[in-house]
Amino acid sequence: MRVTPPLGLRANSSSPTNHNSILFCDNKPALGVFHEQELRRKSYSSTEIDYADGQFWVAEMVDVATISVVIASASVVAGVVYYAFQIRHQAKIRQTDLVMKLYSTFSSREFQDAWTKVRSSDFEGLKDIYDYDQKHGLAEVNQVCLFFEGIGILLHRKLADTKMIEDLFGGAIARAWEKVKTGVITARRQLNDPTIYEYFEYLYNETKKAPKTSNES
Repeated sequence: MRVTPPLGLRANSSSPTNHNSILFCDNKPALGVFHEQELRRKSYSSTEIDYADGQFWVAEMVDVATISVVIASASVVAGVVYYAFQIRHQAKIRQTDLVMKLYSTFSSREFQDAWTKVRSSDFEGLKDIYDYDQKHGLAEVNQVCLFFEGIGILLHRKLADTKMIEDLFGGAIARAWEKVKTGVITARRQLNDPTIYEYFEYLYNETKKAPKTSNES
C-alpha cells in the first residue's frame, strides 16, 4: 500500500518559495566570482595607474637631477672661463705697466745721455776691450747694454709682448745692437764668456722677426 505524502509536504517540495531559494543559492557562487573578478580588475587598474604615476614621478626626479647637474657644470665652466679671462687680463695689465716703466727709464735724461754717447762711439776694429775701457770708458755702453739685456730676459720668459717692445723700442734696439755687436763679440772672446749680453742679442733677433714700424727712438 503506497502512502501518499500529505498535501502540505508535496506543496512545500514544489513551492515557488523553495524554488526561488534554490535559484538564489545556486547563483550565489556565480555572483561571488563576478564580484571578485571585478575587484581584481579594479585592483589591477589601480596598480597600473600607481605604477604609471611612479614611473612619471621617477622620470620627473631624474629630469630635475639631470638639469641640476647640467646647471652646476655650466656654472663651474663659466667660473673657470671667467677666472682664466681675469688672470689673462691682469697679466696683460702688468705687462703693459712694466713696459711703460721701461719706456719711462729709456726716455729719462740720464739714459738718453748714455744712449747718445754709445751712438757716437766707434767699435769697429775693436781688438782689446780693456784698452777701449781705459781710453773711452765703458760705463755708458754697459748702461745701454744692460737695459736692453733686461728687456731681452723679460721677452724670453714671456713677461713682455714682442709687438709692444717692437713698437716702443724697435728702432733703438736694432741700432744699439748693431753699434755694440763688434765690441760684445770681442768681449766674449777676450773674457771667454759667450753669455755676455746674450739676451740683448736674443732681443735683437726676436724684434727683427716682428713687423717693422716707423718708430725712431
